[in-house]
Amino acid sequence: MDRVSISMSVRLYLTIAATVAILYGLAFLVMPVTTSLFFTDFAEARAVLYLRFCGAAVLAWGLIVWFARDFQDWYPVRCVLISSIVGLVVNIIITVWATLTEWLNAKAWGSAVVLVLLLIGAVYQLSIGDRGRVMRHDRTV
Repeated sequence: MDRVSISMSVRLYLTIAATVAILYGLAFLVMPVTTSLFFTDFAEARAVLYLRFCGAAVLAWGLIVWFARDFQDWYPVRCVLISSIVGLVVNIIITVWATLTEWLNAKAWGSAVVLVLLLIGAVYQLSIGDRGRVMRHDRTV
């Protein structure tokens, strides 16, 4: 079996990452009090508003990643992966710092693990480059 056939396709990774991001973003937008209570044990009005702003950003990232699944060229996919890696690294740093300093409760470690897994997937996809792409479609119009 060659390397491409046993590797995760970039389309599958982008689908997983987009689904996770869209679900998180919708949770922050639709249920901000519940998600705030899950991660911080309090839900003051300002925190709920900020969580909605963050939810909108996460939702936007998820939609960008979702639509990147159908890009036909490697360069735009590469750009989305690099941008995602930068954002994930920053998010991991903030999550770990906030959890260690007890701004977030221990439940935030679960989100940190999800972020690290998404980061590993993005770095892996970037490292194999266009070789892992199996998203070219023959479309008849």
